[in-house]
Amino acid sequence: MMNKKGFVEIPVAIGLIIGLLAISIMAYYLMGGVPYPQTFLQELNSLGPSQQSPGETFGMRQYADYDFGFSFWYPASWQVKEVSSTTNMFPGSNVLKTILVGKEDDIYVYEVYSPKGIITDNPNPAPFPPVNYFWNETSKSWMTSWPERTPLGVRGATTTASLKNKTMSGLFIFGGMSRFDTSIIPLSPNKFVVVRDGGGANADYLAKTVTEIGGLVDSRALQQEANAYAGQN
Repeated sequence: MMNKKGFVEIPVAIGLIIGLLAISIMAYYLMGGVPYPQTFLQELNSLGPSQQSPGETFGMRQYADYDFGFSFWYPASWQVKEVSSTTNMFPGSNVLKTILVGKEDDIYVYEVYSPKGIITDNPNPAPFPPVNYFWNETSKSWMTSWPERTPLGVRGATTTASLKNKTMSGLFIFGGMSRFDTSIIPLSPNKFVVVRDGGGANADYLAKTVTEIGGLVDSRALQQEANAYAGQN
């Protein structure tokens, strides 16, 4: 609407600007801009086979647990199911759910809750000692300690945890001490996702795809992980 001086009234102008901005954002994502919001990838994954474009998810599907607050991606041809578990790998913590990905003894994903805010990876009967990870509120940093000894035999060692390994969404990945591949991914000081293989393969690749609900995922990173899976199958 024009006023007497020939200018567009302010409310109309604001509406036009918001409309153009919304169209620009939609065009950016639909034309392959990165990073994609996680919700956008979830919408793609929720489509049926006849609706889903393989090029947009790179042959991957997404498992999401909104209650625990995380998701991961896996090859679309694999099976995913919840299984019963009596593992004592994490003394002092509660395993809320165990998820088998792939065939039997391939990859296990554990949802672990620690009331005291410390997770212990106890690899018995492996020859390596258990290791702890916990959040230090004073220093605002993740720490690691060895309740028995370090692999070099040093007792009582507590140090800052290495933060060099991350998932494709930026979550930290801590290493376990099992003779099989084990990745410990903190979602919060009390909640951890643990990815472990049972003597198979691909656990490291799955761990790299773990994302917090609402987190950002770079489509190029997702494609790299899809390629890594394909290289092992």
